[in-house]
Amino acid sequence: MPRTDTMGKSAEAVLIAAALAWWEGYRPQGWTVAQHRAQPRVNCTSDGEKQLAEACARYAEEKEAWPMAHETLENQLDHDLAAIPQLSTPARRDILMCPLDVFRALSRHVQRVENALRKRLQEYAEENHRDDTA
Repeated sequence: MPRTDTMGKSAEAVLIAAALAWWEGYRPQGWTVAQHRAQPRVNCTSDGEKQLAEACARYAEEKEAWPMAHETLENQLDHDLAAIPQLSTPARRDILMCPLDVFRALSRHVQRVENALRKRLQEYAEENHRDDTA
């Protein structure tokens, strides 16, 4: 279990916030965030500072991309769930509130798809076997 400070934040979150604040403090006056990300080591002197600055720049860039990636995944999930007729609209909206029901519905759907595929493969095999004997 992660340790937390008095504000309830994890020690990792506090460390990340402190590192980002340190790095942002090194941004030259008048520089944009994009300029600083392009040259994250500016004003850093030691190798350790330079490594930390590069890590902060990567973290900040990835963090900015997370909401877009998360939204893309949510949209794909909504699309996939909408294709399952047994899931009602409220179940789709409350997916995080009832994961067991969703899992069961997904399992039934996957089972039906697998059964249909097995049946079709069997039919295909039988058709090809008849063609071989004719």
